[in-house]
Amino acid sequence: MQAIVNYNNTKRELEIAQIRLENLLDKKDLLHSKYFSITSKPSEAGVRVNSFKDKYAQFMIEYTKIDKDTGMSLEQELNIQKKYVNKLNDTLDKMTKILMDLQGLEYDLYSYIVVKNNNITKSVEKVAELYDCSLGKVWNCYNKKIKKLLKM
Repeated sequence: MQAIVNYNNTKRELEIAQIRLENLLDKKDLLHSKYFSITSKPSEAGVRVNSFKDKYAQFMIEYTKIDKDTGMSLEQELNIQKKYVNKLNDTLDKMTKILMDLQGLEYDLYSYIVVKNNNITKSVEKVAELYDCSLGKVWNCYNKKIKKLLKM
């Protein structure tokens, strides 16, 4: 059962990391639009620039400027977060493969519900058929163990 808890935790950690990455990308987009927006006026950008090179230079200065709170530039934060999301994706893929190979009623039931994203009732029926046991036994397993894990 610990494998299931670890899988759930990693899945949630990935979701949080992806949200953080989206926020950083939004920050970059806002910064980019500050200097390269078609509708912006030079005064909105805060700097009067006449050429693309000047705009690009100003953008890069801000993009690579170290933030006093994080100790990193937006560029560094984005690179680190992208690597982190990729690592979590790889880890989750490996865990999914391992989980799918695990045996036992609990693991199979969890795999059908979470990994294969099947309906709970259909998953219970499939596992009961797979293990040649009663639906009640599988529902009992779901109610005692799996249901709690799904709410975590």
